Formats: sequence, C-alpha cells, structure tokens
Amino acid sequence: MSTGERRSVVGVFDLCERAERAAAQLVSDGYGAEHVRVVEPGAPGGVADLVAGGTTAEAGTYYASETTAGRWLVVVSCRPELVAGVLSAFGRNCGSLCIPPAVRDGTA
Repeated sequence: MSTGERRSVVGVFDLCERAERAAAQLVSDGYGAEHVRVVEPGAPGGVADLVAGGTTAEAGTYYASETTAGRWLVVVSCRPELVAGVLSAFGRNCGSLCIPPAVRDGTA
C-alpha cells in the first residue's frame, strides 16, 4: 500500500476474538500491520488516538461510547479505494460498521 491519502475505517465488534480475527485477516489480505489496530474496551488513549488521527470529535465520542459499552474497535488506515475490502473483512468476522449519527446524516 502506498502512503497517499488515507482514511480511517472503524469496525465495532462484540467479542475480542472477532476483532482479533478481523485484524489478522486484514493483515493477511495485505494491509500493513502498522495500519491495522485493535482498540479494547477501556483502553487508555484508544479513542483519543482516533481523534488525533483525523476522526471528528463527534465520531470519537461515539466510538468512546462503544468501548464503554464493552465493544472492541478495529481501526484501519487505508486508501479510499480499499475501503470495500476492509468492510468485507469486518463482515466476515461478525463486525459492524457503526457510523456516528452526525457523520451518517451529513451534519458533521
């Protein structure tokens, strides 16, 4: 993968095993390990790192509520044309793409 424009794609998982399996699948599919990260519930700085990495504050708050609820995040930094492959890996491992309401509604 080149280092051109990248976007963060965040998947939400209810179990650690599913999040870890999705992350491993993405690395196996050729996404660099340095671009795939698992954020566990209650991880210090996990969601703050998302905001620092370009995710909006609203999205950061939303994902913080997901980890507070005990869910795991898989965060992938990828080029826009590779997003479909990331979403496929999330789906194969029972993850969901939870889009913050403000982003979904276009108000963010």
